[in-house]
Amino acid sequence: MWIQHKTRKQPSPKRHSLADNPPRHNRPVQYRTRLHIVIIAVYLAATAFSWNLHAQSDPTPYSPRRIGTITFDTPPGQPNAIPIKIAATNSVRLPEMDGVAALFPATDTTFADFLFEKADLHGSNPIAAGSIRLWYKPMWNSESTNEDDLLNPAAILSLYPGTNKNKHPTLQLSVIPSDSAIELYGYNEDGKSTLLSAEFNPAPKAWHEVIIAYDKSKSILYINNNRMGIGEGTANVVSDQAPESLRVRLGGDPSGDNPAKGFIDNVEFYNYPLGFNKGHLKHPLAFNYPKSIAALAANESLISASVTTSPPAVHLDWRAARENRVVVEKRKHGDSSWNTLAVNPLKSEFHDTNVSSGTTFEYRVNSRKLTAGIQLPATEQRGGVILLVDQTLTKTLKPDLERLERDLIGDGWFVIRHDVPRHIDTNHQANIPNIKQIKSLITGDFTNSPVVPETLFIIGHVAIPFSGNMNPDGHSFRPWPTDVYYADALEQEPWTDAKRLYGSHSKNEPDDGVFDQNLPPSEVELAFGRVDFASMPAFRPLTESDLLKRYLEKDHLYRHGRLEFQERILVSGLFWGVKGIENLNNTTFHNAYNLAGRLFGAQPARVLEGVCFRNGDSGGLWGWMSGFGGRDRVDSSGPNQVDTSYLAGRQNITPVAFYGLDGSLFGEWHTTNNLLRAAIGIPRAGLGVVYSRAMTWDFDKTGLGAPVGEFIRKTINNPPRGIPRILTAQFLGDPTLRLNIEPEPSSLRAELIENKVRLSWGAVPFATYDIYMSTNGINSPFIKLNNSPVNKTEFIDATPHSDSTVTYQVRSVRLKTTGAGSFYNSSQGAFTEIQIRGR
Repeated sequence: MWIQHKTRKQPSPKRHSLADNPPRHNRPVQYRTRLHIVIIAVYLAATAFSWNLHAQSDPTPYSPRRIGTITFDTPPGQPNAIPIKIAATNSVRLPEMDGVAALFPATDTTFADFLFEKADLHGSNPIAAGSIRLWYKPMWNSESTNEDDLLNPAAILSLYPGTNKNKHPTLQLSVIPSDSAIELYGYNEDGKSTLLSAEFNPAPKAWHEVIIAYDKSKSILYINNNRMGIGEGTANVVSDQAPESLRVRLGGDPSGDNPAKGFIDNVEFYNYPLGFNKGHLKHPLAFNYPKSIAALAANESLISASVTTSPPAVHLDWRAARENRVVVEKRKHGDSSWNTLAVNPLKSEFHDTNVSSGTTFEYRVNSRKLTAGIQLPATEQRGGVILLVDQTLTKTLKPDLERLERDLIGDGWFVIRHDVPRHIDTNHQANIPNIKQIKSLITGDFTNSPVVPETLFIIGHVAIPFSGNMNPDGHSFRPWPTDVYYADALEQEPWTDAKRLYGSHSKNEPDDGVFDQNLPPSEVELAFGRVDFASMPAFRPLTESDLLKRYLEKDHLYRHGRLEFQERILVSGLFWGVKGIENLNNTTFHNAYNLAGRLFGAQPARVLEGVCFRNGDSGGLWGWMSGFGGRDRVDSSGPNQVDTSYLAGRQNITPVAFYGLDGSLFGEWHTTNNLLRAAIGIPRAGLGVVYSRAMTWDFDKTGLGAPVGEFIRKTINNPPRGIPRILTAQFLGDPTLRLNIEPEPSSLRAELIENKVRLSWGAVPFATYDIYMSTNGINSPFIKLNNSPVNKTEFIDATPHSDSTVTYQVRSVRLKTTGAGSFYNSSQGAFTEIQIRGR
C-alpha cells in the first residue's frame, strides 16, 4: 500500500514482458555427492520455568538430550510450565542474573527439591553419565573475614536416584570456602568418596558458570569456560540401569545444613557428558568442546530487551556472565559512533533510563548487538516491491497473483510487476540477454519508481544468474546460483565475465554468461527471495504450477492469521566426527538463540532441541538444522535423515513456518529435487528457508516487525567482523512476510448515509484502527483519513469523493511486545468499495 496525504494521480503497478530466446544445447554442470554416515540423533530439549521442570516425551528408548532446566523466573501456572517442586525451605527469589534467581542464605537450613519422573529420563541414567550446567553467585569469597563463611562447606547440588530417601545422595557438588575448592562427591554402600577436586577462587559477588560432566570413566569440571579439573568417573557409585525417577536437591545438603550461601540459577541437566570425545560411551553423544554447543551458542548469542513506559526504560538482558570484560554500549539508530554505558556490570543485565518512547536505539554488549525500541509507531508504508514472474506461468497463476498483489498492497507495499523469461536449463548462454534485460528493469525501477523499491520477490523459474568459482561446502569449486546479482540494483561496482576460473568439476570461462565474482562487488539495495518449483519430480503428481498455487495459498493464509505456528524455535546440530566441522553446529545454535532472544526474550523454553521436520506436532515459528547432506537431503544416512521424497510424501510434516538449513550441496537450490525448495513445497508449513552455511545472520530488526527478507540484505551488507559479503546467500520464499501477524478487521462494510460514508467492521480485541481511502482502486495510492487512532468499530467519511468508486481500507493496530521491546503492529488491510454519485 502506498499512502499519501494529498490526492495526486500515480501510476498503477507496472507490468512488462520480455521476449523469450530460443533454447540451445549446453552441458549441464554435475557435481559429486559424498555421503557421510551419522550414527547419532540429537534430542528434544526439555525446559522448565520457575520452580518447574518439564520434559518432552520421545518414542526412542534412549536419545542424547537436555532432559530439563530449572529457572526461577516465571510464576507457576504459565503455559507449558508444570509446577513439581516437592520441597523448599527458606530460599527466596530475588531479581538477579537474567531475571530472578534463588538465594540460599548462609545461616538457615535451606534447600529446594525437584523431581524428574521416569518419562523425563527417556530410558537414560543421568547419574551414571550426564552433565549439570548452572550459574552460581557465592555471597562469600576466599578473602572473607567471616569464619563461618569459610569453614562450613556449601552444598550446591545433590542427585538422588529413584525413591532414594537415604541420608546421602549418589552425587553431590559442593564448595569448600576455607580451601578455595570445589568438589564432586560420590556415595555408595561403602561411604563417601571424592571423585573430583579443583581450585575455586570466585570473584566477589560475581556470577560463575559451572559445568560438571561425567561418565563411568571420568568427570570433568569447567568454570567460566575454563577446564578446572579431571577426576574419577561414576563406575563405583551407580549402575547403568535407568532409575524410576531422579530427585534433585539445590542449595543444601541432605539434612538441609551447609547451605550454598549464594544465588543459584538456570540449572540444566543433560543425559550425556558435555565436552567429552565421542569414544567415552557406547553412544557417540557429545562433541569435543569445553561445553555443549547449545550452551556456547546461548552464551554468545542470546540477548533481549524488555521495556517500560512509565518512566521509559530499556532493560537489557543477556544469558551469560562468562566474559572477563563486559562493555555495554549504545547509540541512537542511524548514528555511527557508540557511547559506553557500563564496563563490567555486576549482573548480566543493564537498565537504561535515558530513552524515550517512539525512538529506536542500538545496544552492544561485547559482540552481541540488539536494536530496541519502546512503543515504536506502526509501519504504514513499506516501500516498493518488485515482482518478477515467470511469464510461462502467468496465465495459470492469474488469480493467485492477483490475490498476492492485493495482499501486498494491504500490507503497505507499492507493487511493481514484470513478467519475464523462464530460465533455459539446457543452455545457460541463452539466458544471458534475458538476465541482462531483467537487471535493467530492476535498475530502472530503483531509479525511476515513485516509491523506492526495498524488496525483490521472484516467482517461478525466472532466469537464474550464476557467478564465481566457490567451494563453501568442501565438495568442489564451481559457479553458484545467485539472486544477489539481481538484488544489487545499482551495481555501484560492475559484475564482470572476463576471467577463466577452473573448478574441480566445472569451469568458468570468459563471456560464458557466468560472472567472475565470488563476493558481491558492492552493497545490495534490495532484500530478496524466490519461490521456484521447477524440476521437483518427487512431488508428482503435483506439477510446478500446483506447488506454486499451494505456496501462494499458504502465503495468503499466513498473512491473514489463518496459518498459525507456536512461538518457539526448534534447533538441531547433526555434524560430528570430522575435525573442526562441529563448529557448523555452533553457528546453527547461534542463529537459533540469536533469533529467539529478539522474538521471545531470554526464555529457555522457547528454544527446543529437536529435528525440525521430525518433531511430531511440536512445531515452531523457525526450525534450524545442520548436518551432512546432499542436494536433496540432510543428515544423509543418519537416523534423522530428511530428504525431498520424505517431505513430498507426507501431509503432516512438523508445522514450522521458516527454516535455516545447513549441509553440503543443497545450497545449489536450482538442482533437481533440491531440499531447500522441497522445504517450502510442503502443505501448511514452510513459508521460507535460508541456506545458512556457516553464516551468522543479522536478525537485528526482526523482533520489531521487519520483513524476513531484511535480514538477508543486512547480513550481506554488514557481515560479522572478519567475514566478507557472501554471494551464496539465498532466501527461498516470500521476503515480504513478517513474523508477527495481527488479525485484520472482519466484515468491513461501507454504506452511504446522507452524502456521508459510514464504515463498520468487526472488532479486534485490544486494537485501534487506521482508515485509508483510494479513488482509483487498490492499485492507486491510499490517503489516510484518521489523524489519531480510531477506538470504535465504525468511521464516518464526511467528505467522500463524488462521482467515483471509492475503495476503503481498514487495518487493525495493536501494541506488540517482543524480546526487542515494543512496537505498534498493523494487520493486513480489509478492503471494501462503494459507488458515490454526484451530490
